[in-house]
Amino acid sequence: MNIIKRINLATKVAFGVLKSTSTSNLTILNSSNTYTFTYKTKYAEAYNLCPPVQACVTKKANAVTNGKLIPVDPTTGESKTVGHFSKVLKVLKRPNKYQNMEQFIKTVEVFLNVYGACYVYKVKGVGLNDVTGLIVLPNDAITINKRTNFVYIDKEDELVLSYQVSIFNHTFLITDVSEVSVIYDTTINLMKVIEPQSRIDAIWENVESIINSVNSRNAMTKNRGAEGILAPERGDATASAIGLGDKERERLQDEYKKYGTTSRQWHTLIAKVPMRFQAITRTPVALGLFEGENADSRTIAQHFGVPIPLLGLPDTMKFNTYLEAKKEFYDDTIIPEARNIAMWLSELFETEKNGYILMFDYSYLNFLQGDEKLKADTYKIMSETVRGNIESGLMTVEEGKLILSEYE
Repeated sequence: MNIIKRINLATKVAFGVLKSTSTSNLTILNSSNTYTFTYKTKYAEAYNLCPPVQACVTKKANAVTNGKLIPVDPTTGESKTVGHFSKVLKVLKRPNKYQNMEQFIKTVEVFLNVYGACYVYKVKGVGLNDVTGLIVLPNDAITINKRTNFVYIDKEDELVLSYQVSIFNHTFLITDVSEVSVIYDTTINLMKVIEPQSRIDAIWENVESIINSVNSRNAMTKNRGAEGILAPERGDATASAIGLGDKERERLQDEYKKYGTTSRQWHTLIAKVPMRFQAITRTPVALGLFEGENADSRTIAQHFGVPIPLLGLPDTMKFNTYLEAKKEFYDDTIIPEARNIAMWLSELFETEKNGYILMFDYSYLNFLQGDEKLKADTYKIMSETVRGNIESGLMTVEEGKLILSEYE
């Protein structure tokens, strides 16, 4: 079951939570005259119908969850033990009835990549301020009601008046916007900097091209039609003079259906009279569909930050090995995006009030171990060099510490 289908199940929980929320924060929506923001359905279509998009997004979601969520000191970045972290883990291990922590984080990453933003409903106990559960609200089910008079320095909760959520033929208006936590993707909307920007927008033509190409290939296979025309050889006056009636033509068509490319069909037609075959169909190769799909797939992969070899496409120009591509994937794409999610979770659970922030740790992965060893060896060499310079009076202790801080 893919994440889009799974989240539809999770929305059942959202419906139950919304229905039981205090009436002061929940109102049945009848009409609204506010400025509204809704999401285009093409984003879900791109994920569901374009294989490279789903492959890239799923690979990224799986990679993000390979990280171990740990508490670190906000100043030094060093791991630390904090009692409050156990409360956070308790919520994240089962954020809602249908998802565990890994599935929840994957869902957040998927919605970020597809829509540019992810909206999460915070479940809280009656009269309590602590978050006890988290539910991702499908973007297509949300209409955001915003103020028409605002400036860019306003905070998100000052811009949004309410969230209209339509689930299972029910429409609700959440007027306490603090009940919804929003995390934005790292993409920027140049026209409206306060609005989310989907990555699909920039590659929509590539996405649409692949969808149309796949549909064309399926049509050629499923509804292939006549591959050609059987006609008498030139100069065969007898065969040319014999006309076919409707019944005879229908009989020949029925006979011709017995032939085809599958194992249960006949492959060769033997005629009693000299005949020639004139092909009237074109194959996907002749139409250049595969070349077009490969080119579009590369564009989509690059846009999502996924190295080409990780999708099974050759790319000998840049990467010598698969592990090189995988390392760059984590360095340039996964770790920065995971940091974005970790910062959001830190703010959501107010961890800094308890002296720590959250971080996803990937250092344990085998293909990243080489970097850690290289970093340690480099630091050791620089430490010895700095020590020698200090003893020789070429630099002060403070200058040495400043230099070494760049290698920590």
